[in-house]
Amino acid sequence: MEENFLEKFREDVQKTIKELKIVLFLCKKLNQGSSFHQMEKTFNSLKERSKKIKFPPLDLDEKLKKIYSYIENSRFEFAKQLEEELKQKGFTLRGQLPVLYTKFYTLRFNFVKNTTEISMGGEVIKRCKINPKEVVKNITRIHKNLEKESINYKELGVKLYNLWERWEEKRVPIIEGLKEISMCIQGKQFWQNPTKERFKEYGRVKFGYDLYKIKKLNLDTIKNKKLTLVLSTFDATRDKNNYVWIPINEEGEGSCYSYITFE
Repeated sequence: MEENFLEKFREDVQKTIKELKIVLFLCKKLNQGSSFHQMEKTFNSLKERSKKIKFPPLDLDEKLKKIYSYIENSRFEFAKQLEEELKQKGFTLRGQLPVLYTKFYTLRFNFVKNTTEISMGGEVIKRCKINPKEVVKNITRIHKNLEKESINYKELGVKLYNLWERWEEKRVPIIEGLKEISMCIQGKQFWQNPTKERFKEYGRVKFGYDLYKIKKLNLDTIKNKKLTLVLSTFDATRDKNNYVWIPINEEGEGSCYSYITFE
């Protein structure tokens, strides 16, 4: 009877040692976690393994609570560091994880894929890793390019007015305005030899921002007629060929517009 007990005890000890080795490996892996998702995945494995260990001195349940708290605090510290670094660049961070906002931009954090999606008005501009310095680097670069004048704002109004004048109908589809300006900004070299390398990009986000700027700077009146933007219907927003999102302030608010006209 005693021999059976000792044999059973020995087997239990061996099983416990085996599980402890796996727990030790998972702890090391957790400490080297490359992403929040990887940390959570390892934590769940650790939690399942710990259920098989009945060894009171280790107090595993309490330690698991501390590990989970560490993961949650890591996310908080990430958001805090991101806020501080953006503040140094003149940006204010708003919102709660996994979606944050700064100026015109929405930041969506996918902790499963360890990616940050930077968008403006629903248009994805850039994807990068969940890393404060990398996120800040991309936002500052995007914002610098956005503020850079591809075309003089007064000239932009004149170009749109000329397009409206020769248009057969009273309202010009806003996408036609985008096409017009994207061609107007091309340099002499492009027209001499129109290749991809010589083409200057001018997309929906930039066009929407430029329309916001000429409104804000009161440069939207040409020959006593004021540039008017016509809001999109719900159906129109289902197709990107029918609208452009235009901000109304630097807090990320804006609307979709389908037509431009002068009144």
